[in-house]
Amino acid sequence: MMNEQPFDMSIVIFALLAAFLIWKLRSVLGTRNDNERPGGGPAMPGRWSAGYSQKPRSDAPAGNGQSSDSTAFRRRSAPANGSAPDQRENEGASNAPRDWSAFIAPGAAAAPGLDAIAAADPAFEPRAFIEGARAAYEMIVNAFAKGQRDVLAPLLTPDVFAGFNGAITEREKHGRTIDFTFVSLDSAKITEAALVENHAEITLRYEAKMIKVTRDAQGNVVDGSPDHVVDAHELWTFERPVDARDPNWKLAATKSED
Repeated sequence: MMNEQPFDMSIVIFALLAAFLIWKLRSVLGTRNDNERPGGGPAMPGRWSAGYSQKPRSDAPAGNGQSSDSTAFRRRSAPANGSAPDQRENEGASNAPRDWSAFIAPGAAAAPGLDAIAAADPAFEPRAFIEGARAAYEMIVNAFAKGQRDVLAPLLTPDVFAGFNGAITEREKHGRTIDFTFVSLDSAKITEAALVENHAEITLRYEAKMIKVTRDAQGNVVDGSPDHVVDAHELWTFERPVDARDPNWKLAATKSED
């Protein structure tokens, strides 16, 4: 008869410890269903892809061959000290201010707003947000140049879509087309952030290079040059309700700095 091995109590202890750690992690991090999973939006990396009524209308971005209306960019930033009234009740919810410096444009006072957003939405990650915002910029300017309303609609707030749609309709009315080549996106940094009621609002400054040529119905060049790379400097504001199950951000305002 084989000798029985002595029962090792350490196995039971380690198993109980592992079960406790798993339970503790789930209680801290929570769980997410399929509707809330990262990448839940249309072709956007990370936890990304973007309601106030009476949103300011925005003309098309600088990458479309049209001029941008600077008055269409509504500043919803915090006061000069970087703290918005709506953020005060959320500041106590965060354990400590985070270091956002890698994601903020030099000199921008966006850190208090990002602290408030992260406190209201613990799943918010700036790196994933900026990756999605970079992808959204290229997608939106390309879709506008091609007149792809079906691509634009899910990525824009209703008022911004109305502005883009109006510019596309006007272009089609005159038989104009845009030849567009996206060359590079050199920078995307956060310049402003705020939590307004339950809405997170983040503004980024984009620096990009592109080739854009507007042609008339006869194919003649009426704006731009096929041999000239244009530098674009733009401010885009994205928004998202922090209590929404939908993780997507939407473009809420644009302004060209050119």
